[in-house]
Amino acid sequence: MNNSQLAAFCKVVESESVTAAAALLFCVPSNITKKIKELESEFEVMLFTRDRNRLLLTPEGRTFYQKAKQALQLEEQGRQLFTGDQLRGTLHIGALDIALSHHLPTQIAAFRTQYRDIQLNITPGYSLDLEYQLLKGERDIIFSDGPIQHPLLQSRLAFPEELVLIGVESDPALLSQRDLYVFTHQCHYRHQIDRWISQHAVIPRAVLEIESYPVIFACVRAGLGFALVPKSLAESEHLAYSVQPERIHCDIYAIWRCAHASPLLQDFIQSIPTP
Repeated sequence: MNNSQLAAFCKVVESESVTAAAALLFCVPSNITKKIKELESEFEVMLFTRDRNRLLLTPEGRTFYQKAKQALQLEEQGRQLFTGDQLRGTLHIGALDIALSHHLPTQIAAFRTQYRDIQLNITPGYSLDLEYQLLKGERDIIFSDGPIQHPLLQSRLAFPEELVLIGVESDPALLSQRDLYVFTHQCHYRHQIDRWISQHAVIPRAVLEIESYPVIFACVRAGLGFALVPKSLAESEHLAYSVQPERIHCDIYAIWRCAHASPLLQDFIQSIPTP
């Protein structure tokens, strides 16, 4: 069964004539008759009864007409989705918490204002999880740590970022008297912080895994410990911070699959200003 057979069948029903249906579909009547016979042979049922020069719908044909009409309407609706200048579709976006909370809201709101027919599915995640989802095709684009060195992925810098020290002075002797607040090892920042601790021979009083910046900030303000956090967050929270001499960069990159040629995705990428 194909759409040309369905169209022929529906036109015969609506015009009550094989000849009229053929004229509407710009073909000869024998083509229409052939398509109807093909449908009847496939379903092993009579769709019409023949009464001299008239075709009358059987009860089975009447039921089939309803479904055939729906199928043709669905096809037409599908075609209309991608006609005209207005982009349509669903974009699956994954991003680090810092990207979602601080960098992306304004950009996404502006994109949504321009493209109201586009559905956005936005979820947070850790770097490695986001990259895995992107490679599996579960995400169209992610905002994560970069740059990415992978043959199937490409990336560009989206938001410059760096880790800064909050909570105590940068003297290692003072740092050893306080708790250190970090995310789990699933977080790329954690690995950078571990390297920084090793390089500076810092031994905190305790290392506490707290996956909540609001909780970390509350503990820091209470004088309980210190943390290395994205500079943009420290500034938005009006927290005093010190930038490390070696500058702990944690820039956020837009990352997508190389083979992804969707105009919708390309427009979204272009909507993110280049730093």
